[in-house]
Amino acid sequence: MSRNRIAAAVFAACLSLPIARASAADSSTVTVGAILPLSGLFSTLGPPERDAMQMAIEAINAGGGFKVAGKQHTLAVKVLDDESAPATVGISDYRQLVEVDHVPVLVLADNTRIYGAQFRRAPLPVLNILDSTYPSILDVNKHVFLLRSDTPAYVPGGVWYLKNVLHKQRISFIGSAADPYSKGLEIWMKKAAKQYGLDVVSDVNYPPNTTDFAPFIQTAMAAKPDAIYLGGVTQEVLPVAKQLYQSGVRGVPVLHNAGATPTQAKQIIGDPLYNDVMLDSYDFAGSLPQTSTDPATQAFFKAFLSRFKEYPDDLTMWAYDAPFVLVAAMQKAGSVTDRVAIYNAMLTMKVPPHTISGWIPTKDGKLFHDRDAQTLAEGVRWCPQAKTIGAAFLFFMQGLEVTRQQIVQNGCTGP
Repeated sequence: MSRNRIAAAVFAACLSLPIARASAADSSTVTVGAILPLSGLFSTLGPPERDAMQMAIEAINAGGGFKVAGKQHTLAVKVLDDESAPATVGISDYRQLVEVDHVPVLVLADNTRIYGAQFRRAPLPVLNILDSTYPSILDVNKHVFLLRSDTPAYVPGGVWYLKNVLHKQRISFIGSAADPYSKGLEIWMKKAAKQYGLDVVSDVNYPPNTTDFAPFIQTAMAAKPDAIYLGGVTQEVLPVAKQLYQSGVRGVPVLHNAGATPTQAKQIIGDPLYNDVMLDSYDFAGSLPQTSTDPATQAFFKAFLSRFKEYPDDLTMWAYDAPFVLVAAMQKAGSVTDRVAIYNAMLTMKVPPHTISGWIPTKDGKLFHDRDAQTLAEGVRWCPQAKTIGAAFLFFMQGLEVTRQQIVQNGCTGP
């Protein structure tokens, strides 16, 4: 059977399986922990991460589970909601999972720096799905691993695209003053603009809880930019994009790094306006399952869309692959409980089979480059006829040099 048919069969099986739950009486079930923003400001991130992780766990268990040191196990995850309040709720979640439940490994999504003291007090291997905030979260603690490339790996590519493909010169930045992710994007946008010879003509950041962005938009547009760069996550970026459109801005590329899906655009901006608002949108982040040419990744995209009735974003690939990484690390460690052994195994493990993120291994075949798993970055544009996204640019960064570049001319029409 071909790899494509095998992947499709596995994903089809996942659609009909019940959610795996750990049982205290079942000693063969290994339960890992996850802290995700299922509600609050960052709730566009947590639910799809949880759902993608559960799909992978179901696939693992449907195949009979996994064997470690000669013993068969199944996998489960205990997910706690930090309510987008990591400094309070998240810390409580950490203590519950790590110090009370004694999970062998922990999965996080964002605000990793908040947990620095907890990592020192109760260390364990921490696998982060998407927190590419600059400075790197890998500096927080040696136990943190990242399943995606850091901010410097994709922001410069977007600025390069503005200069060399869209032929723009003047950038106005509008970002969130309270979001460290937005601040990191701003820093690297400026570094890249200087490197490639673009001008940052305006730089404004709005305070927390802002809902009326008009003063900031007016300042940005008064500088006469020919491109807008929005900093922040999906729930920050799309409302600004909407008000840009409502203020009369047309035909100006709006670039961001939100990984926004068509589902999120429709939900946050509203129908029918979202298709017009997104017309000039260019999104540069991790590669997306929707635009992947890999058969297994496409099978995941179709299964996720069918099951949850929404488009999966880039983080869903890393979330889906996280359980496979954890299983492979435990197998290499020869233990499902020894945190130190699992950590050491993660340092040297290879890219696990059945993963869909398209990781680029090190020269000696390891998954992690200094605890960072790397992939190609991607830029996507909006396709108004289909009301969805299409590939625009694939690339890899070496410092501020854009390498492995592939400009996609027919991303909205297909091959």
